[in-house]
Amino acid sequence: MSKEAANTLKEDQSLKAGLKVSAKYGPAVEIEASAEGSISRNKEEVTKSATKFSQDVTDRTVKKITERVLQRQSTVTINEVVEVNEHGINNENGTGHISGVYQWLNKRYEAQVFNYGLRMMFEFMIPEPAAFLTYALSTTVNSAEAGLLLEKPSPFELKPADITEEAIGPLIAKYQALDVLPPPEDYITVSDQAKVGGGDVNTNYDHGAIISIPAGYQAIYATVSSVKNIWEKANVCLDIMVGGETVRFGDLGLDSWGTSLLNNVDGGSIAAGGNIAWAFNTFGIPDCVVSVEILCRVTDRRKQQWQAETHAKLLAAYKARLSEYEEKLARLKLETGVNIQGTNPAANLITIKAELKKSCISVLTAQHYDLFNSISKNPKHGYPEVNLYQAEAEGSYVRFFEQAFEWDQIMYITYPYFWGRQDTWIKKMTFNDTDPVFDEFLKAGFARVVVPARPGFEGAIDHFMQLGEIWNGGPLPSITSKLYVPIADEVSERARKPQGEIPQGEPWEVTIPTTLVKLKADDSLPTF
Repeated sequence: MSKEAANTLKEDQSLKAGLKVSAKYGPAVEIEASAEGSISRNKEEVTKSATKFSQDVTDRTVKKITERVLQRQSTVTINEVVEVNEHGINNENGTGHISGVYQWLNKRYEAQVFNYGLRMMFEFMIPEPAAFLTYALSTTVNSAEAGLLLEKPSPFELKPADITEEAIGPLIAKYQALDVLPPPEDYITVSDQAKVGGGDVNTNYDHGAIISIPAGYQAIYATVSSVKNIWEKANVCLDIMVGGETVRFGDLGLDSWGTSLLNNVDGGSIAAGGNIAWAFNTFGIPDCVVSVEILCRVTDRRKQQWQAETHAKLLAAYKARLSEYEEKLARLKLETGVNIQGTNPAANLITIKAELKKSCISVLTAQHYDLFNSISKNPKHGYPEVNLYQAEAEGSYVRFFEQAFEWDQIMYITYPYFWGRQDTWIKKMTFNDTDPVFDEFLKAGFARVVVPARPGFEGAIDHFMQLGEIWNGGPLPSITSKLYVPIADEVSERARKPQGEIPQGEPWEVTIPTTLVKLKADDSLPTF
C-alpha cells in the first residue's frame, strides 16, 4: 500500500503545481479577500485540509489495490469408461431345453520319490515365509505400462479442528493442494498519527480520528506517544482519549502511555473487527505530534474460519488426486485387455524357493543382508558403479553359500496361518491366488525347510558354523580344489538336468483344489 500511496502523492503534487494561477496556494492554504481571518482559523483549515488530503490519498490507494483481480483458468477432462459383461444362455432357436453345470477344477500332480544318495541335511523352521513377499505385493500395484506404478492417495480423514500450522506444509505437498493461504498472524498492530500547531502558545488545538480494526482481530492494548514543543512549562497539558480510556500528559517534552482495551467484565475486546475512536486536545502547546498504536489479537472465529477453508481445499485436492488415480487405473485396465489372473505356477515355485532360500541363509549366518552394498554412486556424475573392494569381499561370500548347498533340491512344507502373528490373520485369510500351492505359501504361519549340503562341502560348512569363516578360512578355491564347482554344473542343476537319482517305489497322484470354474456344455453329472 505504501507504494500505491507514493504514486498517488506524486500525481497530486503534479496536478496542484499546475493550478498556481488560481487563488489557492498549495494543497492547504487559501487566500481570502476578507481581513477577518486569524492565525487560529488558518491553522484549523490547514489541519482539516491535510486530513482530507491524506484520506483522499488512502482511498485512491485502496481502490487501486482492490482493483487487482486474480484470474485462474482450469480445464478438467473427465473420461468415463463403461465395461459391460453379459453372461447367459440363449436358446431362441433351440427346440429343447438347454442346461449347464458349473464345476470347480482341481489340479492333479504325479508325485515320485527319488534317491540322490547320502547327504548332510540342514533343517530350518522359518516363521511366516511369505512376510516380505506379501508386504511387497500389498504396497505397490503393477500397471500394464512398463515402469509405471500407481499409488492410491491415502485417505483424507482429518477434521477442520485437526488442521494446524505445523501440519499444513506436508499436507499441501501430499495432496498437491493449490491456493492454500497461510494461517492468520497471532498478533498484528494498527496505528495512526496526527500533527497540530503553528507556534502560538495561546491557541488550543484538537484532533479526532477513527482507527479501523481488521476483520478477524480484536484490539487488546493501546500505546500512545507524544512529542511536543513547550516554551512555558507552567499550566500546559495534553489530554488524550483512546477507546473510552483517557490520560493527561504534563509539561515533559516526551510522553508515553499504555492502556488495556479488554472489557473488565468478560475479558473481551471493546473492538473486534470494528473501529476505535481516539482524540486529543492541547493547552499552551504551540506544536505537537501524537501517535497511537493498537495491538490486535486474532479471534478464535478467524482461526476456525481459516481451518474450515483450508480443510475444504485439502479435501478438494484429495478428491482430485483420487479421481486421477481412478482414471489412470481404468485406462490401464482398458489398455491391458483380457486380464489373466495369477502367475504361472512354475514362476510361483521359483519365487517360493527364492524366499525360503533367503530366510534360510539369514538364519544360518545371523544377518539380514544389511552390509551388502557393492554398488556405489559415482561422486562426479552420480550414476551407479561397482565398488571394487566391496564386490571382492561380497562375491566370495555369495559364492560360498550358493555352492555349499544344493538349493535346487530344497524341500519344504507349510503350516497354517495361525502360527504367525495374530494381527495378520484376517489379511492372510483374504489372500486368494489361482495357484493353490502359491496361495498356501502366502497364508503360511510357519514353514519347515530341509536343504542338502553339496557333497564335499560338509567340512567347509562345519568350519563356518564353528569359526564363522568361509572357504575354510582361505581364499576362493582354485580350479584344482575339491571345493571348486564348474559353472557347467551350476547351469545343469538350474536346468533340472538328471543327476543320477534313482526312483523309489511307484508314483502316485496328488489332487489339489483350485479357484478355477468350468461350465460344461451339457447337463450330465460328472463322474469320479
